[in-house]
Amino acid sequence: MTSSPQAVLLDADGVLQHPSHDWEAALADVGGAAFPAAVFEHERPAMRGEMTMREALLAAAQAVGSDIDVDDTLTLWGRFDLDEEALSVVDELRALGYRCYLTTNQQDVRVAAMRERYANRLDGYFFSCEVGEAKPAGQYFVRVLETLGLQPGDCVFVDDSPANVRSASGVGLRSHLVDASDNVASLRAALRNEGLLPD
Repeated sequence: MTSSPQAVLLDADGVLQHPSHDWEAALADVGGAAFPAAVFEHERPAMRGEMTMREALLAAAQAVGSDIDVDDTLTLWGRFDLDEEALSVVDELRALGYRCYLTTNQQDVRVAAMRERYANRLDGYFFSCEVGEAKPAGQYFVRVLETLGLQPGDCVFVDDSPANVRSASGVGLRSHLVDASDNVASLRAALRNEGLLPD
């Protein structure tokens, strides 16, 4: 018999929060047309905690020959909007006794902003730069489970990335894909499917 879930693992971007700007356009304004792709490439190590985001930005700027104001550029990662409707679903879950954790790929600058914005809204945080692995690596989920002291079947995982959901499913998590364009309805449907919320 399948055990009842004890915890819900929630992605951030596309599930509980949304950017307040177009990333590619904002980065292109800062460093030119080639800069966004360079940033996204160099950000991956920062998301695993292998370098700071400041170091990643400087490397990206050097790679494409851009002269940027690093401090001003770093402020872009603090510009996002919490989805209060989605967070009200989290409130419901916690009121029902389920533990809710943020499981998200982030680098150090974004982590600082998110800890402040999410204060007391969840039971804990698993930022990839602190975990030392980033989704969709299966080891990311293994480390989260080890820290929580839970088995894969004890956790429901929701994310808007098919690759992340596939990886989590491969580890054994009860995984659900959320449609970022209709994230709250998708989130509620996934949780009802697991029996965590009433129909």
